[in-house]
Amino acid sequence: MKFFISSILLLSTITSFGQQTFTHISDKGNISNNSTFIDAKGLNNNPNAIIIVEYDGRTRSANPHAVGVWYDGIKWAIFNQDRATMPVGVTFN
Repeated sequence: MKFFISSILLLSTITSFGQQTFTHISDKGNISNNSTFIDAKGLNNNPNAIIIVEYDGRTRSANPHAVGVWYDGIKWAIFNQDRATMPVGVTFN
């Protein structure tokens, strides 16, 4: 019983601190060529972060390219895999 309660407590702690959801919008200040850089507490200076990015449905057509993420040593960025220029106003979740 003690092990079960400890396990539940550990799992609930991991779950509550493990996930963050936010919205990122590409703009002139955060775009460099084919990338848009994310400035978010908890991600900056965190090379071990696990980033899952998806388009906001309303702006998907503004950037019809496959995207990925990369870390530049300070910040995470969303990039167009085909190296197409990242447009302004694309919303990611």
